[in-house]
Amino acid sequence: MDKRLKRTTPSEAGVSAAAVSRMLDLWSERGCEIHSFMLLRHGMVAAEGWWKPYAPEYTHMLYSLSKSFTSAGAVFAVREGYFGYDDTVASFFPEYAPRCVNMRMMKVRHLLSMCTGHSPNADFIFGEADPVKAFIESDVPREPGSFFSYNTGATFMVSAIITKTTGLRLIDFLRPRLLDPLGIEGVSWDGKNGIDFGGFGFNVHTEDIARFGQMLLAGGEYAGERIFTPEEVHEMTTRRINNWSGTAHPCLDDAVADDLPEDARNNDWCQGYGRQFWRCVPEGVYRGDGMYGQYCIVMPKQDAVMAITSGVSNMQAVLDGIWTGLLPHIDDPSAPEDDAALAARCAALELTYSKGRGSAASGEAVFVDAQGASATLRYGADGETLSLSPGDDDRLSAVRVLRGWSEADKSAYTVAAGGFTSDSVFEAKLYYVTTPYSSHVKLDLASGTGVIMHYPDGESYELKRK
Repeated sequence: MDKRLKRTTPSEAGVSAAAVSRMLDLWSERGCEIHSFMLLRHGMVAAEGWWKPYAPEYTHMLYSLSKSFTSAGAVFAVREGYFGYDDTVASFFPEYAPRCVNMRMMKVRHLLSMCTGHSPNADFIFGEADPVKAFIESDVPREPGSFFSYNTGATFMVSAIITKTTGLRLIDFLRPRLLDPLGIEGVSWDGKNGIDFGGFGFNVHTEDIARFGQMLLAGGEYAGERIFTPEEVHEMTTRRINNWSGTAHPCLDDAVADDLPEDARNNDWCQGYGRQFWRCVPEGVYRGDGMYGQYCIVMPKQDAVMAITSGVSNMQAVLDGIWTGLLPHIDDPSAPEDDAALAARCAALELTYSKGRGSAASGEAVFVDAQGASATLRYGADGETLSLSPGDDDRLSAVRVLRGWSEADKSAYTVAAGGFTSDSVFEAKLYYVTTPYSSHVKLDLASGTGVIMHYPDGESYELKRK
């Protein structure tokens, strides 16, 4: 059975094309580097776009949006009797000895709602040889369930418990239960010691995110198949704990948010937390999200879903573009000519790069910084190649510099565009198209100076010609 989402026009889906365009405007005005978006309404794709060189066939790192898929795994495991939400975490790993009473009290539900009692978290475990042992033997200074503290180490433990009780890695446990029913293929999950990271490391396509959101919106059903019950969806996505740091009422499993100060009422990270899902500012809206702007946003009142991948440092700005640009006007009338204008705009989306030319000369220039980072440019009649090092993966190996994204090879995972902007100055933008990351390189062959800027984290390296 074909599990792909059906496409329609904005007007046929009851979506204002002008409102979608205004959302795109707001993202651009706020400097949001969006890589893709897909808007669903009434179960169909009303608008979608990829900013070149990103494309539908690429998977994208989800970072913490992975957590919402891990939550789904926990629901299946509880339903099938592998464990319960009130089982203690330490009971699954008797080979390790908890060092404090709070660890012995910690339950699966505390892992899922980010209220383990760690201060601030247990993310240090990822640097340990045995993360499970490090977690079980960690110090837990406060009572589990007493306060919210974001904790990716806790989500790793959910994945570890699923693997311990089922004998399967999380992705393999999810495959027949969630991924296959949604038609999600060609995806991967990074891990350690045979355990998927759970809290990050999942790599999927934009439409995969949208299908997951549509299934949640439909109360657990997709393409005529029942995956979750509506009650199970509610268990995952309803507010379980207040996550504003100043709240006097954490109230696990009976959460209220009546003490939010005015300056927190429009902050989407203060509206409460479920089981690996965030509650949002607009009434009834919830989301899974990941660092640098990976989103699965479910909007029940609007019968809509938004899937987004990006490389942003300001995640609130992306959400604000939806809340202020799209939602207030989503039901406004839309004419066919508006649909056509939006379709043309979405087809032409592209990320910025330095528009340059080739060099009349040929040669090689190597630039280095004091710590040994380097950029090597080879140029001549056949164009330019650029190598950046050091690098811990293939993203930073030599790449051919294109004059525009239309030339991009869809089999390449590092894509660069640029050229000489003057006789001696070379500039290029590199995108690592299965990730949120990019680099801007500027080399001045005459002055012997250069700079590499990495985004979205903002790291920079000043270079000198060797």
